[in-house]
Amino acid sequence: MQAARRQRLFCCGGVALVVLYAARGLLLASQPHESAERVRGGAALAVGGDTQDSDSLSLMTMSLVAVVVIVSSAGGIGGGGVLVPVLMLSEDMGPHGAIPLSKLTIFGNAVCQLLLNFKKRHPLRPERPLIDYETTLMLEPPTLLGTVIGVLLNRMTPKWLIALLLLLFLVATTLRTSSKAVALYAQESRAAAAAAGFDVGADGKGQRAPAAKGEEAGGRSMSIPWGTIRQLGLVWCVVLGASLLRRRAGCGSSGYWLVLATLAAIIAALTRSTGRAFLARHTQRLSVRYAYAEGDVLWDDAAIMRLPLRCVAAGVLAGMLGVGGSSMSVVS
Repeated sequence: MQAARRQRLFCCGGVALVVLYAARGLLLASQPHESAERVRGGAALAVGGDTQDSDSLSLMTMSLVAVVVIVSSAGGIGGGGVLVPVLMLSEDMGPHGAIPLSKLTIFGNAVCQLLLNFKKRHPLRPERPLIDYETTLMLEPPTLLGTVIGVLLNRMTPKWLIALLLLLFLVATTLRTSSKAVALYAQESRAAAAAAGFDVGADGKGQRAPAAKGEEAGGRSMSIPWGTIRQLGLVWCVVLGASLLRRRAGCGSSGYWLVLATLAAIIAALTRSTGRAFLARHTQRLSVRYAYAEGDVLWDDAAIMRLPLRCVAAGVLAGMLGVGGSSMSVVS
C-alpha cells in the first residue's frame, strides 16, 4: 500500500514537471527575444553569458518543483502557494510570469490525481466513488468563475501588491492548516488506538473497547455518476469557450464584458438550480433519517449560500495569486 502510494506521488510529480517544461517552452516561444530573456531570468542570460548557468538554474527549479508537487499531492492540494515563490526566486521571474507557469503545473498535477483516484472507492461507503462528483458540480462552477475574475485582476495589479497578498495568504493558510493538523493528529491517534482495541479519552488514558464492525466492499459494484461528470465537462467547455470569445473580442471592449457577464449569469443559474436540487434531497433524507457518512456535506440553506461564495473567493485568489483553489478549500 505504501509503495503504491509513493508511486502515485512520483507519477504526479513527473506529470507536473512535463507540463511545466512544456509550458515554459511555449511561453518563451510566444514572447519576443527580449521578453523571453526577461521571462527566463537566468543570471547568465541577463548579462549575456553562456547558457550553461541557465540550464543549471532550470535543473534546480525542476528539482524544487518536483518536491513541492509530490508533497502537495499527498495533502490533496495543488501547491501553487509554494510554486509561485519557487519560480520567482529560482528563475528570477516576476509574478506575472510565474503565476501562469504555476497554474499549468497545478493543472498537470490535478489531471494525474484525477486519473489515479477515478476508480477508488469511498472508505466508508464502498458503493460510492472516492470523488464526490455531485459536490464538485456545486462548487467547481463558482470556483471557475472566480478564477476568471482573478486572472483579470492579476493583469491590473502591480507586482509588489501581488507579492504582498501572496505573503499574507501563505501566512494565514499556514496558521489555519497547522491548527487543523494538530486536531487531525489527535483524532487519528484516537482512531488508531481504538482500532488496536483501546479507547483513548480526553484525559489520555486508554480503555479496552469492543471491536467495530466495518463494511465490506466485496460484491458491491461502485456507481459512477456519469451524468454529473458530463455536466462538469459541459461547464468546463463553456468556460473555455467564453475565454476564447473574450480573447477574440479584445480586453476592455464591450464584447469582452458582455461575454464575461453572460458567463457569470450562466454559472449563477447553474449553481442556483443545483443548490435547490441538493436542498430538496437533503430535506427528503432528513425525513427518512438518512445516515450521512463522515465527511459528507449537509446541503442545508446555509451551506448552499456559504460554500459557493467561498469558492468564488478561492477562485479569485487562484487566478490572481497563482495558488490552487484547493489550498483555500481544504483548510476551510
